[in-house]
Amino acid sequence: MRARSGVYHAAAFEVNFQRKMRPVRGSHAPGTFWFYNNWDFNVLGTIFEKKTGLKIGEAFYQRIAKPISMQDFQPSDVYYIGDASVSTHPALMFQMTALDMARFGLLYLNHGRWKNRQIIPADWVEKSTHASEMVYLGKMNLGGYEYLWWVEYGGIHIPEATLPGMYSAQGAGGHYILVLPSLNTVIVNQFDNEPDAHTSDSVLHAAQNPHQMFDTQFGHLVRFILQADGIG
Repeated sequence: MRARSGVYHAAAFEVNFQRKMRPVRGSHAPGTFWFYNNWDFNVLGTIFEKKTGLKIGEAFYQRIAKPISMQDFQPSDVYYIGDASVSTHPALMFQMTALDMARFGLLYLNHGRWKNRQIIPADWVEKSTHASEMVYLGKMNLGGYEYLWWVEYGGIHIPEATLPGMYSAQGAGGHYILVLPSLNTVIVNQFDNEPDAHTSDSVLHAAQNPHQMFDTQFGHLVRFILQADGIG
């Protein structure tokens, strides 16, 4: 969950930079080195489904989407891609509307509580959204990363627009749920990179769309939003 497994296998849904920068097997002990490795996340999905007996889509629908009144999400909005010759663990792909993404961000902004019900334990949200160390891509400081969330750390998160304590969920191509606790605000962005088909090749091609929104562009947009609100 923290992308520090030290296991460096090829993974289902592995974009070019991950393939090129994946460390050598055995080069880092578990827990000692951060690398954004889709194998870690895919195995996490396999573990969850085996332990609970539930498909991810159904579990998310019953435990998150329904309690917080998501308007569009259905269990079928999670689908699987992979190639057994590459990895026995498929990648789990979420489809979600901007409105439902915003509701999920609001759930975290409210420390896992929705109205009068605690949906996610508050201590889990606390751990997920506060980093303990800087993570790097090569020599580039990326801020923090904890429990599948990108987290502000050392004043680093979104270019041009970092505020203390902010954190985000980020999807390939330019999908963001940005939570700004200091402003009691959630900002959502989507990018139109829906794949032609739910196949490994189509999804990977869509995820690497050359016209996608990168962090620098999203940060520029966030800065304008904050300035329009009289901040920054």
